Amino acid sequence: MLGGFFFEQHLFLLLVAAAIISFGCIWIIFFRLEDHYKPLPLKEQKPTGVCKGYQTVMRNHLFLKYLVAGILTLSLELQLTHYLAIHFAETLHAVPFFHFSLDGTKILGLLRAENTILVLLLGLVLMRWTKSISEHALLYTGVTLFSLGFAILPVSHDLSMLVLATACFTFGELLYVPIHQAMLARLIEDHLRSQYLAANGFRYRGALLIGAISVSTYDVVSPGWMAITYICFGILAIFFYRSILKELDKCQPSEMDRAS
Repeated sequence: MLGGFFFEQHLFLLLVAAAIISFGCIWIIFFRLEDHYKPLPLKEQKPTGVCKGYQTVMRNHLFLKYLVAGILTLSLELQLTHYLAIHFAETLHAVPFFHFSLDGTKILGLLRAENTILVLLLGLVLMRWTKSISEHALLYTGVTLFSLGFAILPVSHDLSMLVLATACFTFGELLYVPIHQAMLARLIEDHLRSQYLAANGFRYRGALLIGAISVSTYDVVSPGWMAITYICFGILAIFFYRSILKELDKCQPSEMDRAS
């Protein structure tokens, strides 16, 4: 929210503050975080080299499906700082908000603040409400709401509708993200944990690449077509998640079943 309001007139101070926060994160990770996990080697298992470990990870077809589904969903979220950021700045001018007038940059900051506040307020509460619902239903509903919320953002110029769309994709995010993360725990092999987590970092890089492409095609792709693209991303992600869950359920009980 602060970034949205200070971007145009105080960009340098904003970047300095971001740099200080980043170095603060590095300090906390380096001096304050400890990892005591040490996987027990199996008797019949030989030590695995780094390169060989990555090859094993990349041959795991379920993990590759998970990675693609993750790229599709995360790329929607990153649209807020790519295509949608430009779209708001170009199309939203002097939008009334109580006694104030907001431009596209400030509206973007407001929507991101709404997203953060809703996640903080509803995160734990929603987990309790949805305990009895199957993880399949939660995942599919969450991804659907997530993609629909983002699909509304490029085609609406009404602030109240933008706020509702943000609430929609935030609600979807709260539903699908815990299951997405639990799914990773079920897919990785303990002795290759670092390689799997490193490979999972490609999710962010892939989503960034899609975000960069969306910026490059801003003048070519209309907001309507971009909204359809967001919906297609959601449909494809559900297809991959469904395929993964189908195979995981054959091999082992779901996280939710074990918890109950």
